[in-house]
Amino acid sequence: MKEIKVEVPTRATPKEVWNAWRKKHRAEHGNGSFKEGYIGQANFGKKAAFFEMDKVEEGKSFCILWKAFFVKLFFTHSVEQSNKGSMISYTARFKGFFAPIVYWKINKKLRGQMKDSITQFVYALENKIPFR
Repeated sequence: MKEIKVEVPTRATPKEVWNAWRKKHRAEHGNGSFKEGYIGQANFGKKAAFFEMDKVEEGKSFCILWKAFFVKLFFTHSVEQSNKGSMISYTARFKGFFAPIVYWKINKKLRGQMKDSITQFVYALENKIPFR
């Protein structure tokens, strides 16, 4: 199975990170969306894609599943206590018949987008910028 993983440290506690994730997700997808089995929709310009909350481990991690043609993408967000706050991890796992091809095609771009996303999240969290 192919995998991309990025990690970013933060001064925030794991509890603060978890609460911010929950608040951000609920602001974007509504109440009740931050639980296993929830099926939601994300809009990318004129295109929409559906996702499923695959796993939620309260206070520690959650996994969002995206399905494409013979490929499943599992995006796991996790937080762990560190010496100076927390370490936030963002992992993308590729499964399925076309997973190696999709990984090869989008690996570098997706890695950069994941790093940007988690870095922006940490900046907003540490600077108390409200999530919308």
